[in-house]
Amino acid sequence: TLEGTDVRLLGVDAPFGEDCFAGQAARRLERLAGDEVLVEQGDDPAGAVVWVRDGDGVRTLLNRQVIAAGSAAVTADVAGPY
Repeated sequence: TLEGTDVRLLGVDAPFGEDCFAGQAARRLERLAGDEVLVEQGDDPAGAVVWVRDGDGVRTLLNRQVIAAGSAAVTADVAGPY
């Protein structure tokens, strides 16, 4: 379990700390993530692929949702299967 552990989303450049809109981005991420996420920590130290599961068991890529919601941008160095 990674409960209480910070996880960087692979391929996601979001504001944090004292950056403008960091608080809004964090709150949106919390809403999108819900209570439980599935984390795929690969070999890339830049971050992890994170999934959320809906009530029907369907997985959605949280990394993509955060970008699509306008809370973050795609990093320039993104690579991987998703």
